[in-house]
Amino acid sequence: MKLATMLASSILGVALSGACLADTVYMRDGTEVEGTIVEDNPNTVVIKLNNGVTRSYRRDDVDTVVKSPRVMVAAPAAEPRPNPGAEPASGPGADGAGKTEDKSGKDKADKGDKDKPGADKKDGEEDDKKWTPPPGLESFPDHAKRMPADQEKIFMDALEKLSDQKTLEQAKSDIAALGKDALPYVIAGLQHDSVYTRTACMQMIPAMDGQRAIKQVVEVFYAAMPAGDGRAAPFQVPFIDAIKTTISGLTGQSFITTDSKNPLIQTALKQYIDWYNTNMMTLQPQLGEKKVSKTDPDYLKKLSDSRQLKLEKRAWSQPAGGQDDLQQDGRPVIRPPLNESNTQRQADKDYEKSFQKVDRNDALKRPQDKLNDQNNQ
Repeated sequence: MKLATMLASSILGVALSGACLADTVYMRDGTEVEGTIVEDNPNTVVIKLNNGVTRSYRRDDVDTVVKSPRVMVAAPAAEPRPNPGAEPASGPGADGAGKTEDKSGKDKADKGDKDKPGADKKDGEEDDKKWTPPPGLESFPDHAKRMPADQEKIFMDALEKLSDQKTLEQAKSDIAALGKDALPYVIAGLQHDSVYTRTACMQMIPAMDGQRAIKQVVEVFYAAMPAGDGRAAPFQVPFIDAIKTTISGLTGQSFITTDSKNPLIQTALKQYIDWYNTNMMTLQPQLGEKKVSKTDPDYLKKLSDSRQLKLEKRAWSQPAGGQDDLQQDGRPVIRPPLNESNTQRQADKDYEKSFQKVDRNDALKRPQDKLNDQNNQ
């Protein structure tokens, strides 16, 4: 009897504690941490490891959190103590409680199945179909996270002010205040018609966790350079200078060792493309990249496909004024039209007056003709 009581107590203890599998936190650097999720909010993920140690991680460093289903194990009905004066229990009610517990356990197991990775894949596909880029930013990275409408308006207002030297710094400050969530919007700004706006956007990328946009920076570098081995258009030089600084900082590679006006910049572009293709699988998730579960049999193929470069040339129009030469800040030099009043020094004008003026008809006559005219008078 004592043995039966101890066995029932042990089973009941397991039932109360519940049976659960370990949760998994996938970090952006590729590491995995297993344990039990204690807290998961937009800023922090706290997990208790299997050895009892609790660790806290910044949400920006976390790629994916996979919570395993909690399934409560139904405890079997405790065997009643025998009562010598009682009749043995019989009928359908004798084991009804046990069946009720089994049903409860099944319901919880079914609920747990919904938390398994991939259970809401269909919902994710529906969200993809509903996704649209922000109005006015057709080059917004596919499926990248959008900001609330009021923040999008702040960005769009600031974007149009980047091309004006008087409002440039304030506009950059307004965009920076939006935080890292503004990065996909800044990437879309790299396709702006104004070279000054493109340049300002490129300069802001490193401060916005820009390593998430290495793919897009390489792609726009390719788009900005002419086909073949030609040099960049003169009006694009400030933009290429900004790319030179940004891409070097993001990749840690300084392939550009020449002036941005030099045709050899094309060689550096090819080196960055080769570097990306070699290292793309080790990079942190890039903007617009769909999440792929590491348990997916085609995980590596899907990840590789999503990180392939889309290399296309684009022809941007040069700034208004049509001047090829630029000032230090990248803005065109606007020169007045050439005429006699601004091409001759005053000293030259005074010297010109010292010459004797000759009638054009007299100047074309031969000396003998002039002598004959004098004799005939």
